[in-house]
Amino acid sequence: MCSKPIHALVSLALVCQRWCEVVDEPFLWRRIDASEGRELVRMALEKARDTPIDLVYEESTAKLPLEEFWEETRGQIGLWNSLVVKAPELKGHCAPIEDSVPLRLKKLHLLEYPNWFDATTHMPLFGGHRAPPNLHDVSFTIIEPGLSQLCLTGLTSLELGDVYGPKEADFILILQSSPALRVIRLVSSWFQTSGADAKTDRVYPIRLDSLISVTVAGIHFNAVRFILSSIDAPGLLTLSIGCDMHNGQIPMSDLFAEGSQHLLNPLKSILSTAEMIDVSFQYGSQVSMSIGGLRMSVCYRSCPTPKPIFHYFRESFEWLESHAGRSILRDLPIHLEFRDAYPKPELLQWFTSSATVNKLTLLATTIPSYRPAVDILELLTYPNASLPRLEVISLEVVWEDLKRVPPCIQKFVRTRERLADPKEQDSSVGSLREIRLSAYYEDPDSCLEIDPVTQDDKFLREVEMAAGGLAVFWEGKRWTSASKVC
Repeated sequence: MCSKPIHALVSLALVCQRWCEVVDEPFLWRRIDASEGRELVRMALEKARDTPIDLVYEESTAKLPLEEFWEETRGQIGLWNSLVVKAPELKGHCAPIEDSVPLRLKKLHLLEYPNWFDATTHMPLFGGHRAPPNLHDVSFTIIEPGLSQLCLTGLTSLELGDVYGPKEADFILILQSSPALRVIRLVSSWFQTSGADAKTDRVYPIRLDSLISVTVAGIHFNAVRFILSSIDAPGLLTLSIGCDMHNGQIPMSDLFAEGSQHLLNPLKSILSTAEMIDVSFQYGSQVSMSIGGLRMSVCYRSCPTPKPIFHYFRESFEWLESHAGRSILRDLPIHLEFRDAYPKPELLQWFTSSATVNKLTLLATTIPSYRPAVDILELLTYPNASLPRLEVISLEVVWEDLKRVPPCIQKFVRTRERLADPKEQDSSVGSLREIRLSAYYEDPDSCLEIDPVTQDDKFLREVEMAAGGLAVFWEGKRWTSASKVC
């Protein structure tokens, strides 16, 4: 039996004498969560006796202030096995770890809620001493604990979120002294370079045979490249990259072109197990794609780009395919999504000629005069932009377009039927099976409790007739005129 919530153990102890004896085992009481309240926290500490304990404090659910939580638990600091704290302000409110060293501590997660100034809090830990010798799982969000002073060694998991200020040298030292590292997650975190002597005493790349997951997102392109060039992970299973491009001339594929060639074999292995591809264009300046264990996302909002974002995406995709050892574009089904972005004709033409798109999703946008359902259905009637392998199309419908959508669907369906005719040049068109529709609300708070479309089903009847036997879904539910919502 694993550790249970304290209140659940109390309830079990009341069932009978036998259960009372069973739940008296100290290890069952090792999780001390502030959401249980002061009395139950005290009870658990007493029941746990000399068992290493796991402390959890999250202000949104806690039933006692953080200072009072420390009062109750500090006496057992020598038994602390893990500590997770999430609160709006930590510095000056975490005396036990700011002043002392919990020698048995193996896991430390400190998360300070985002502040108005979007600034990192410098919060030295352990009274200026080194980190506990067995600490192997660390996560700091908006907290910079002074990594150089902690001398972290033997880590298996390292996570930094919105942490600005650590030096590149500190990161390198952690890698060098943590051969069993399995997970690295660096999000919106920035490392200081070492200045004129930046290249001295560095060993690139550092081999980490146990490393299986790397996430580097929300930081500058050059910082991403530095991190990737530092890591040699032959057993890598998942790689997630997201960066902000400050130079529109640089393609995403350049991440691996200089100093990161050692990751090409793991990348090839990751791509070899992929079964599908997700591609999303967002807000006209961001594109992301997921291929098996690889996720790449890039944002160009911070700079004007000399070429449309699609050209950078295509260049990256083609580069990946050239290193994948397989024709991923043709072999794998693609879910193509546009979120607050306009699907330009040349983009659909490229996907039609070079890839296998079997699902298309368009979410309505704030782009003036753009009606996603109407416009995309019109585009898909052109043979060179028809996405012939399309099986599912999912569209958000602007209320003003309700009358225009059924005729557009009818034209779209009939065009695909004509293109699927064996007498036509391309008879491969014709795999479409579902049309999924939903309503777009400019103001989400204006969503109606009673959906007028299903109450007055004239629109859906027209869609069903226009769809010519294809399955029709409204707001995620299958719709037929015989049974209405199934």
